[in-house]
Amino acid sequence: MNALLQPDLPSRERALWGLRKVCAGRVLFAQGERFKGLYAVRSGTLKSVFALADGREQVCAFPMTGDVIGLDGVVDGAHGTTMTALEDTHVALMAWRSWAQMAACDADPLQHVIELMARDIQRGHMFHALLGRANAQERLAMFLLDQSRRWNAQGCSPCDFQLRMSRAEIGSFLCMSMETVSRTFSGMQRKGWLRVDKRRIILADVGGFSRRFGALP
Repeated sequence: MNALLQPDLPSRERALWGLRKVCAGRVLFAQGERFKGLYAVRSGTLKSVFALADGREQVCAFPMTGDVIGLDGVVDGAHGTTMTALEDTHVALMAWRSWAQMAACDADPLQHVIELMARDIQRGHMFHALLGRANAQERLAMFLLDQSRRWNAQGCSPCDFQLRMSRAEIGSFLCMSMETVSRTFSGMQRKGWLRVDKRRIILADVGGFSRRFGALP
């Protein structure tokens, strides 16, 4: 794991990164807000939302522990989405100029961010292809598998985890109605593939679930 995501930052990174707590429901940065720098998610979960001209909103992503966010503001100098904490979340902010100076002297920070960008692009391509041709069950299954992998990467159980987002937020992300999300959860539970306890998800057989849906899209 990169040093900026570890509990104790080395002295050089500690001098450059400003630690910040974002309470659940609070906005880290808003769409159109001036770009300040990169944020490393030290703990917690957020949602990225794009506001359309007609007032509708589209959930674009759910950044979690280990992600680096804020890159959407590099090109135009302003953030393209609003980032809101879904739970109490801790982030570390590095001013863009400070990060660029450090990256010029040490290739590790640059390599780490490139790897994170590549991972996010890969995930984005997967879900873009999925939304184009998958049914509701396949969309939700792939979302749950992605969550399972991400929790597992944090050292948590891949088959017993808590969703931090609501069904309405999941529906917006997957281009499904909240009612469809709820019906699909119920259908999967009836088939014995998983158990749902509010936002707790227990996959009965994560290997079998992955084999059934993991080849998608």
